[in-house]
Amino acid sequence: TVAARNLDRAAAVAADFGAFACALDDVPRADLYVNATPVGMQGQPQQSLLPLDAPPDAVAFDLVYVPEDTPFVIHARARGLRTVTGTEMFIAQAAATFERWFGSWPTLSKGDTDELWPTLRQAQVDIISEAQGRPATTGGTIPNVSRT
Repeated sequence: TVAARNLDRAAAVAADFGAFACALDDVPRADLYVNATPVGMQGQPQQSLLPLDAPPDAVAFDLVYVPEDTPFVIHARARGLRTVTGTEMFIAQAAATFERWFGSWPTLSKGDTDELWPTLRQAQVDIISEAQGRPATTGGTIPNVSRT
């Protein structure tokens, strides 16, 4: 099911996938809820689009990555749902890109990811800031992170 504020637009997308369309206030119970809107993103409305009747064993996946903990993710965690954040998606996309370029999946230890997360988060913030016409705090560059 594809839900949107504009039912005609939802129906057009749903038709491409042989799915149903509905309004945001009429989302049926599902195993997976994906927020593919800017709602919750820095500078956008801060609300959760997760339906109140989402089953406790459902997964909530938010494509928004700045901030990482959006109202959608916070609401889902508070209800005990498994969550996937936009930042997790961002890292997975980077890993898939690395594999495509270099032919192997990157292997990162816990220490590597602890060092990389703040850098990647700042890069995300800078990208969003520049897209919104604000200056990036790191000058738009990603600092080098060395592996030992």
